[in-house]
Amino acid sequence: MPTVADGAKMVFLDMNLQHHRIAMGVQVIVKDPKEIENIKQREMDIAKERIHKILDTGVNIVLTTKGADDLCMMYFVEAGVLCAQRCNSEDLWRLAKATDGKLVITMANMEGIESFDITCTGEAKLVRGERIMDGEMIYMYGCKWFHEKWDPVGAKCDIVNKKR
Repeated sequence: MPTVADGAKMVFLDMNLQHHRIAMGVQVIVKDPKEIENIKQREMDIAKERIHKILDTGVNIVLTTKGADDLCMMYFVEAGVLCAQRCNSEDLWRLAKATDGKLVITMANMEGIESFDITCTGEAKLVRGERIMDGEMIYMYGCKWFHEKWDPVGAKCDIVNKKR
């Protein structure tokens, strides 16, 4: 996963990035054990479809207030996208405002279909991740509404940099 992005296009999420699971209380009657594997595979495919809807907008940085599981992080790493999880929601709101983006709460549109709107993405000229002591800092340069460097994502934020 890169730690520097020129011409950064970023998305700000206020939701979990986890693989979809069947809701509690739902009963699934299975006659063949192979059907269980098909159900698990479909759960993973739903997560992959969600991630690809985000990646199809051309983003190279994803910032989320909640967590992201290993399956979702694997897709981001394969795509070469910097993903930061557990960021402060107030900081993301300010950063979205600074980069002319929007904080996305859900991917569902008015018809109830999951999609991702490209107008929710923010842009900056340069984004750089730096390790400082035990934490990671992300510096954003060239935001639309701020001309100084902007550092809203601090040490509270977990930067996942896994190589597989």
